[in-house]
Parts: sequence; structure tokens; C-alpha cells
Amino acid sequence: ALKDGFTPFKADNWFWGKAVVYNGNIIAASLDGKVYSFSADSGSKQWEAEAGGAIRGNPALVDNLIIIGTDEGNNTGKVYCFDADTGEQVWDYPAEGGPIPGAVHASIGVNGSVVYVHATNQKVYAIDAEIGQILWTASTGGVE
Repeated sequence: ALKDGFTPFKADNWFWGKAVVYNGNIIAASLDGKVYSFSADSGSKQWEAEAGGAIRGNPALVDNLIIIGTDEGNNTGKVYCFDADTGEQVWDYPAEGGPIPGAVHASIGVNGSVVYVHATNQKVYAIDAEIGQILWTASTGGVE
């Protein structure tokens, strides 16, 4: 049953990843390439943010930052960071505009202020969540 006073909203595609809870809001990413924040009490949308492609995995929450990975098409992806309070984009990786040579389908891992992104190019990227700087990459298999 729908909670009294709760107003549902509809995204333009499915939600595959799990949502995260932040400051009384639920933040969820969709295959429509958007991240949504809505009130856990009322369901009212607080903000939505646009990424460059479909978001399949769970977002990561680091302090007041939401980090997601995308499938930008043609087996490429990007990592985006949004302010969890406002939905404003903080950074993206790679910052120079070009995508990662591998889509990001997996959930984003987090340990402290470092996020871990596994792309379909069989590489893991460790990124400083505060500034979007790559710390290291490692191959998980295949040929370099």
C-alpha cells in the first residue's frame, strides 16, 4: 500500500541499482541516465541530475557526494560525481571529456574517500571521490 501523503514519480526508464539514503532523502539512479533525489517522507522530488548514459549499478555515497558510473554506448563509460544536497555536478572522470574505453555496469565500491570503478575493459579505477583524481588502475584479466 502507498504511504499516506506519499507522491510517487516516474523516471523515463528502470531503476536497476539500489538506492542510497542521505539526510532524509532517497537517492536513486536510473537507466534513463539520471540521478533522482526524493523525500523519504513525502516522495516529493528534491532534485534530478543528468549523466551521460545509462546507470546500471548502485551509486556510492561519500560524505555529501553521490558517485555513479555510466554506459555511454559503444562500450564506453564515465564516472560522475554529484552534490547529494543539490544535484549539482562536482566532477566527472575522465575530465577531459573522453569516456573510459569500457562501460561501467557494476556498482561503485567505496572505502573512505576512495571509490572503485570496474569497467567492461577489465580494469578497476581507484578515484579520489573528493576531487575526481585517478589514483591507480589495475587490470582484472584479459590482455593489456
